[in-house]
Amino acid sequence: MTARIYCVAPELVQRVWDRVRPSFCAVLAEYPSDTTIEATERDVFSGLQLLWIAFDGFEIVAGATTSLYTTPARKVCAVTLAFGVHTRLWDEFMPMVEKYAKAEGCSNVRVSGRRGWKRVLKDYREPWIVLDKELN
Repeated sequence: MTARIYCVAPELVQRVWDRVRPSFCAVLAEYPSDTTIEATERDVFSGLQLLWIAFDGFEIVAGATTSLYTTPARKVCAVTLAFGVHTRLWDEFMPMVEKYAKAEGCSNVRVSGRRGWKRVLKDYREPWIVLDKELN
């Protein structure tokens, strides 16, 4: 896979959102979630969540959203929604998210979702169907 991965600046999200929205909608339709496409869209457009995309040529082959939150014990970067079929791509995608999370002062990256992520993100653990990685 020769994809290029980008974190889309919030002021540029509007330029690509229509290209990723159907894929996010498909994920939300197939898998139960605590969010909606409207809530995700609102948060991404406002900058509360960041949009990450992977291009293979001119085609967007994967995308994810992330948000930061603080608990009483730590600051966490959560991958809140994701799509993409090229599992090896996530070996490149997640280190970029982790680097961003470290720069933002996060101690952990968390991914919640279907169990299939456990096969892809081998160095993550699975407490309560949430994968968590401590950043060193």
